[in-house]
Amino acid sequence: MKKLAPFVLAFSIIGFCYSCYYDTFLELDIPIDEIVSYSNDIQPIFTASCISCHDGMTADPDLREGSSYNMLVPQYVTAFESENSSLIDNLPGNNHPVDIGFSLSDEDIALIEAWIDQGAEDN
Repeated sequence: MKKLAPFVLAFSIIGFCYSCYYDTFLELDIPIDEIVSYSNDIQPIFTASCISCHDGMTADPDLREGSSYNMLVPQYVTAFESENSSLIDNLPGNNHPVDIGFSLSDEDIALIEAWIDQGAEDN
């Protein structure tokens, strides 16, 4: 029995460690039939979270309403290809170049990705 104790202990520790594992990647799919609107869905995210810095003077791109779309497409956004769009790579929470102290929610990031994957229209 004493020879078996180290194996039981080792398997218990390994089992405990793996039971605490979880994926941090959260895939949030926007239904394919739900059209994501730039003006109704995306611009409000930028207005609420980004324009304190991306105000046309402090940091590029200018994300204020009325100028943000033309600043983003095609420079930062590749229509139908969110995985190749530098906007996604630089969102707060993904890989923003400056530590700004907050992240966009997973839902907001998924919504922006869905807008790009649907063609990044100015709608």
